Amino acid sequence: MALTAGTIWSGLALRRMRAAADPDAPSRAVAIPASWEDEAGMALAALAPGQGSTSLPGLAEAWIGRLLTRGQRLSLLREDEQEALAESLRGLLIARRGAPGAATWRNDAKAEPRFVLNLPAFLDDAGGFDIIGYAAAIRTGIRALDILTGGKAHALRLGYADLSGLLAALGLPYDSAEARDVAACVTALTRGVAEFASAELAERFGARESACLFWPAPP
Repeated sequence: MALTAGTIWSGLALRRMRAAADPDAPSRAVAIPASWEDEAGMALAALAPGQGSTSLPGLAEAWIGRLLTRGQRLSLLREDEQEALAESLRGLLIARRGAPGAATWRNDAKAEPRFVLNLPAFLDDAGGFDIIGYAAAIRTGIRALDILTGGKAHALRLGYADLSGLLAALGLPYDSAEARDVAACVTALTRGVAEFASAELAERFGARESACLFWPAPP
């Protein structure tokens, strides 16, 4: 409770279930947002290290806390910036808009950090794409990756997922010209904002390598 007190986790309704990463694995107790489907519980069970009980808020706060501590220790994050970055990351998780790769959740320092944005989550009820929110998510992802890599990575690996889900929600056949246009626009927006965010970090901290859009390949 201490980790989540006073954060947006505090008012989030959770439901508890038993889940396993696969049918042959032992189940474990997990707690996920009440509106999330059982598959999300299975994914959380796969992400969490060990075999004991786990919860989305607890597991998330563990890596967010490590990220903030690392950022301050390396002078990549001022103390007065910590809470804003933490709340942005929490917001992306709760809205299912973005999250780091499995290595960050598992505290695997040997694997290359990644950050993935979930495209369908940026659609509103009217079918419009939240460009402002998407751009903000990219900037948050780049900032997190810069800290996770200690500001020394050859590339910051940020990408997006479920393009097919976005196209389906828009009513566009995957292999249509319109779908290709949407994919090109989203890719250009992602790369453009990521490059701009990287340039801002370079201006503040010194030379930085460009962001790398790892999925899908840019058109």
